Amino acid sequence: MGTDEWQKALAVALAEPAPCFMCAETLWTRCHRRLIAELLVARGHELTHLLAPGRSDTHRLYDESEVRDGRLYLCGSLVA
Repeated sequence: MGTDEWQKALAVALAEPAPCFMCAETLWTRCHRRLIAELLVARGHELTHLLAPGRSDTHRLYDESEVRDGRLYLCGSLVA
């Protein structure tokens, strides 16, 4: 997540009219999407997890996550 290439790919995805990140893992809490969600919320984006038909949840930062000047830190270490 900290590389220029990854950040450029993220910017391209976020430029879409309705960006959506998906994978085969059912639970977003056990997936790389959790880290993407934490980063997007740290940068001020509103993020909704689609759980099942008719069920969604607004993302809230985890206890080990911290935002400083729009940058995400996990357990005190800078992520991106």
